[in-house]
Amino acid sequence: MPGSRRVDNQWVGVGLYLIALVAVVLISMLVKATSDRVPVQQALLFRFGFCLLPLLLIGKLSREKLVLRTNRMGDYLIRSVAGISSIGLFFVAVGLIPLATATAISYAAPIFCVVFSIPLLGERIGPRRWLAVVIGFFGVLIVSWPGSEIIHIGSIAGVGSAIGGALVVIYLRKMSDTESPLTTSLFYNAFGALVFLLWCSAIGWTPLTGNDLYWMIAIGLLAGIQQFCFANAFRFAEATFLAPFEYLTLVLAALAGFVFWGETPTSATWIGGIIIAAAGMFMLQRKSRILRTQM
Repeated sequence: MPGSRRVDNQWVGVGLYLIALVAVVLISMLVKATSDRVPVQQALLFRFGFCLLPLLLIGKLSREKLVLRTNRMGDYLIRSVAGISSIGLFFVAVGLIPLATATAISYAAPIFCVVFSIPLLGERIGPRRWLAVVIGFFGVLIVSWPGSEIIHIGSIAGVGSAIGGALVVIYLRKMSDTESPLTTSLFYNAFGALVFLLWCSAIGWTPLTGNDLYWMIAIGLLAGIQQFCFANAFRFAEATFLAPFEYLTLVLAALAGFVFWGETPTSATWIGGIIIAAAGMFMLQRKSRILRTQM
């Protein structure tokens, strides 16, 4: 939950950002490690439910006001549905395809964000950014369809996750002028917890064995820490400075996949991931340059 004041300290921002990225990789590892025993809807219930605990604690310590009345309930619902769909599909992807592949596909979110910003935010996209969008989609195709006859269902889930993530960013932009970050985060996670509680109640509960209960709780707590560190990193550093560090997650995911599951990333994963990352970085730099010229 970003604070209202900006503090220029880039390396504090980098530290928070790296903590958030490590948390993302750890969550992905825990989801993959338990995917054959814990149904995805139960993993998501723990993720959203226990994520509320660190967010409530952070809100109390920061004394940020929780605003319960709003005239933008429609935006809250769209943001929440997009968010839980994005995370749910990412959990599915991580359970079905290599960790590095799922991570590389997730880099497509900024590309979809540029496309959605036209109808939803009224932004104008120049020919250079359109070219970057096309190149980025080409990278997604390389990662998702590296030569097999049929695109893997896990890759489709990964692309769906990226689309949902892009919609989340769009609606957070739309809501940032009037809505409290704490309220937005708490509503989103409470909504997700309710959805998956009802889902689990409707189809039944699979008993957790061994250490799976502790891993599920850890997923939720790590998600709360990740949200806090990710958002607050931008209080201390510009997005253009932090963005390159995000692509370390591909290296970390590839390393974790190799060490724990014997997954060796294909050349398509690396090439496609680099293309997607380069397209995303170009669009971010271009957007930043345009904003500076308008100031």
